[in-house]
Amino acid sequence: MEPKILKLKHPVGSGETAITELEFKGPLKGKHMKGVPAYGSLICMEHILMVGGRLCNQPPSVMNELQAEDMQAAIAITSGFLEGGPTIGQPPSE
Repeated sequence: MEPKILKLKHPVGSGETAITELEFKGPLKGKHMKGVPAYGSLICMEHILMVGGRLCNQPPSVMNELQAEDMQAAIAITSGFLEGGPTIGQPPSE
């Protein structure tokens, strides 16, 4: 999968150290998913942001500061790398 670049609408940080874009690089590997509990085909938002941070080589402190619209875009990009694998959502009711 080709890298995906997300230009942040709300940069994280301040001054010269501000992060203005995230580059998500694939392919998704086991190291990206290590420690992520998955229940069937379900993965929670906290963990998908963790995987996204690993794909773009950013620490949790950066991913935790993403504002809502940038976070949603990061989740959408990360989900593309997870295609055919775990997804975000509620477990199906039985």
